[in-house]
Amino acid sequence: MVIVNRVRSASYPSTICGVVFQNAHRPYRCQFSFTCTGVALLPKEEKPWRRAREIAAAMQSCANECARETSSADGRLQALSAATHYHASYVRPGWARRLHKLGRIGRHIFFARKRRGPV
Repeated sequence: MVIVNRVRSASYPSTICGVVFQNAHRPYRCQFSFTCTGVALLPKEEKPWRRAREIAAAMQSCANECARETSSADGRLQALSAATHYHASYVRPGWARRLHKLGRIGRHIFFARKRRGPV
C-alpha cells in the first residue's frame, strides 16, 4: 500500500517503477533500500519471485478495495492503509520525526504525512 499510495500522490512519480526506483542513483537518497544497495536486482529463487509477482498484481487490481477494507479484527491494517512511508523498527531515520506514525506490523513502522491545519 505504501507504493500504491505514493503512485496516487502528486508528490511522487505516477508509476510503480517510478516510485520504487526514485532517487536510486543517489547514495542515501533512494526510496527503498534494495534499489541502492548495489546488490543484483534479479531474483534468484523462482517460486518466491512468482508469488511476489502474484501479490503485486493482486495489489494493483484491488488497491481501492484494499484501502477501504478492514483486514484485521481491530482495524489496525485499515489504519495503515494511508501509509506513504515505513521503516524497520531497528533503525531510526530522521525523516520519521516529521511524519504521523500510523502503527506497526511486525518489524515495520508505518507513517503518513501530517495533515496541515487551517492556514
